[in-house]
Amino acid sequence: DFRTPMNSIIGFANIALEHPEEPAAMTDCLKKIQKSSDHLLSLINDVLDVSRIESGVVELSEEGVDLLDFADDMRSLFSGEAMRKSIVFDVDTTGLRRRCVMADRQHLGQIMVNLIGNAFKFTEPGGRVSVRLCEYGGRQEKYGAHVPEGYGRFDFIVTDTGCGMVPEFLEKLFVPFERDGLRRANPTEGTGLGMPITKNLVELLGGSIEVKSEAGRGSEFTVTLPLKLASEGDGDDPCAVGATADR
Repeated sequence: DFRTPMNSIIGFANIALEHPEEPAAMTDCLKKIQKSSDHLLSLINDVLDVSRIESGVVELSEEGVDLLDFADDMRSLFSGEAMRKSIVFDVDTTGLRRRCVMADRQHLGQIMVNLIGNAFKFTEPGGRVSVRLCEYGGRQEKYGAHVPEGYGRFDFIVTDTGCGMVPEFLEKLFVPFERDGLRRANPTEGTGLGMPITKNLVELLGGSIEVKSEAGRGSEFTVTLPLKLASEGDGDDPCAVGATADR
């Protein structure tokens, strides 16, 4: 995985050095070097994330989070890619009873970016990627220690109409370096660490992750987290306490 982008960088650097008088060739090589460098950096970041998680040095930071603003961030972040790939992208927050929570925004964002980015990666133009945020509205005590007093049970659901996964791969989805969801893996496509990282982060936040998928019919990931409900004085400006979802 590391050799592929590294060899590409070295190869195009050599080509550029051999054609110093050809600006067009130089520019093309530099663009390809930049693309390979970005890929290499992504691989390095994935490996470092796994290393930090496995060594137990990941620090959790709780702050006030407005889930409606968080959903808007996800909508803005992926709207450009949705337009480029001609994919219908929607974010639904109508299932939120309360929008104000205390959470680790950075790692919650990393979880959602991984899941949404993965959905876009495996969804063809003309398909759909949907994100839904909702809060369980019944009696919380039926979940026992999963939802302590003062917390709510929130689901973050990412659904796509992409290529889906074969049943055999679902059993290995969260195993590091596995990436052949349809038995046709591209050896240069990622590290197979995105899903293990996502699962580990979800568990660090006290939650769980479930997946439903069928080859040729898409996938659905559900992340369930117990999040502390924000109250006066929590965070810098968590949001209006007791507010209801109005978007």
